[in-house]
Amino acid sequence: MDLDYPRSIPSLPGSLNLVKIKPFGYPAADITSVIVEISNRSAEKFSIVGLTEDALGIAQLAPSGDTAIKLAGFKPAKAVARNVTGTTAQTRTSKLTGLPYKSKASSSYTFPLGRTTSNPSFSEQKGAIIALIEQTPSRSVSFIPEKF
Repeated sequence: MDLDYPRSIPSLPGSLNLVKIKPFGYPAADITSVIVEISNRSAEKFSIVGLTEDALGIAQLAPSGDTAIKLAGFKPAKAVARNVTGTTAQTRTSKLTGLPYKSKASSSYTFPLGRTTSNPSFSEQKGAIIALIEQTPSRSVSFIPEKF
């Protein structure tokens, strides 16, 4: 079975940008920041889905002298936010199963997710993100936990 299906050009991630987060696996008092990647497509698109860098626990790297570290094998927690822009569901055929399904036009963005001072645990941070996303009924979010 061939599972290769190309993504449309607007859906491609483009180049990767470096940002920093504070991992959930460290104690709340630990100030260590870790360098992670965000796709060029998702960078600066926070407001489209009602989020901000601060809400996601993302910070830009300092031009020089930044103390953030790169951890081999570390995968940050991620928030996958979807913004539905269509009003009518259209029938499409799954490229994976070949079965028809209905879907409205939408765009989704994947953001790294870190802890913040007010939300030091993964569950608290998810709750805060969900509260922001729920302010607009056409938005949704799912989460992927971090891996050390």
